[in-house]
Amino acid sequence: MLHPDNLSEAVVFRVQTPPAVITALVLVGLFLPVAPATASTTSTILNTQGRVAMIAARSDSLHRQVALLAKRVDAVHHGQQIQHSILLVNRGVIQANRSLAKLCNAILAEPTITDDDAASLISCSSGAIHLDGDVLRLDGHAFGGRHPSEAHAVAKLRSAIRGLNEKVNHWPRETPTPTPTPTPTPISGEALPTASVPGWSRVFADDFTGAKLDPRLWSRYSGQPGGDPGGWFDPTHVSLSNSELVIRGYRDLDDGGKWATGGVDFRVAQTYGKYLVRFRFDAGTGVAHAILLWPAADSWPPEVDFSEDNGGDRQTTYATLHYGTSNQIIHKEGAVDLTQWHTLGVEWTPGKLVYTLDGRDWATVENVNVPSIPMQLCIQTQAWATGINDWEHGIDATTPASVNLYVDWVVVYAPL
Repeated sequence: MLHPDNLSEAVVFRVQTPPAVITALVLVGLFLPVAPATASTTSTILNTQGRVAMIAARSDSLHRQVALLAKRVDAVHHGQQIQHSILLVNRGVIQANRSLAKLCNAILAEPTITDDDAASLISCSSGAIHLDGDVLRLDGHAFGGRHPSEAHAVAKLRSAIRGLNEKVNHWPRETPTPTPTPTPTPISGEALPTASVPGWSRVFADDFTGAKLDPRLWSRYSGQPGGDPGGWFDPTHVSLSNSELVIRGYRDLDDGGKWATGGVDFRVAQTYGKYLVRFRFDAGTGVAHAILLWPAADSWPPEVDFSEDNGGDRQTTYATLHYGTSNQIIHKEGAVDLTQWHTLGVEWTPGKLVYTLDGRDWATVENVNVPSIPMQLCIQTQAWATGINDWEHGIDATTPASVNLYVDWVVVYAPL
C-alpha cells in the first residue's frame, strides 16, 4: 500500500515551474486525465505501487496541463491575493498528500468509485480540502465561485476524477489467490472412487449421502435367514446416518426380543464385474457379516462371498466360492482387522475371481465353476445361535448390546 508521506516523492514534475505554483496546483494536476500507458508500462501494473508508479511516469504530461491551469489561476489572483492563495495551499499540502494517498489506495482496492466518493476521499479529517459542487474548499477557503477561471479549474478537477475512475476500472488488477476450500475428509479416510479404472468402466457408485436408501436401487432383507434359527432380518435395522449405510444388530423387542440384524441387495444384476465396498464392523461375538454376489434368479448356488467372517474376533476375512448342488466350496482367508475401515472387493471375469483388499490382490481363484450368470451385490449381517455348526460363533455373554456394520461407499464396475 502507498504510504501517504511518500506520495510527494512518487510524483515528480520535470518542467521548471516556480515551486510555489506547483505546490498550489498539485491537488488539481494529479487528478487530470492520465495519458495512455505504453505496453512496457502496463506490463508492470500489478499492484498499488505499480499503478501509482505509472501515474508518476506520466508526470510530464500532467505538468503541462498543470502549467496551463497555473496561468488561469495567476490571472485571477493578482498581487497579494496570489501570495495569500499560495500560503493557504502550503498550509494544507501535507494533509492534501495524505488525502490523495488515501484516494489512490481506495480506488485501486474498489471495483468502482463515484465522483462523490472520490470527493469525500479527497477531504481530509481537518477539512483542508473538499469539493463541494462547483466550489473547491481549501483549508476553509472557497475557490471556484468568484471567477470563471476558478470555476473552470474546479470543473476540470471533477472531470479528472471521473476520468481517473474510468481508467481504474480498466486497469489490470492484482487478483488475490483464493484460499482453496479444503476437501472434506471422508468418514472412512478414503474418498469414493470417481473414475473408471483400466479394464473396467464404473457403472454405479453410492456414498449414502441421502436421507434414505433409493428403493429403485436397493431392497432390504426381511424374515428368517435360511439355516439359522438364531437370526432375524428386520428392514428397520437398515438406515442411512452420517453419510453411511448402517446395519444395526441388537435384541429388538419388536421382533420378540430376538437378535435382529439386516441386509440389502443391489437390484441391478450383471454378468462379470468389479465390486468395491468400504466398511468397518463392530466387534461382537456371534454376529457375522457377508458381502457377496448372489444369483439374480435367486437359484442357489452359486454364491461368491468376497468378504465374510464367522462372528469371531474380526481379525480375519474369508472369501468363498460356493458351487454345485452339494454346496462345494473354494475357501480363502486373509488377516485384516475388520473393526477398522478397509475396502474389500472382487474382480469377477470368466473362470476367475481376484479378491482385493485396500487396492491389492490378496487371493485368486481360477476354476470352471466360477459363475457365468447374472449376479447382484448383497451386504448383510447375521446373528447366529450357539451350536449351529462348528464354524459359526454364537451369541454369548460377551456380545455387546449393539453390533453394527458401517458402509462408507460402494462402487460397481463392468468389464470393458
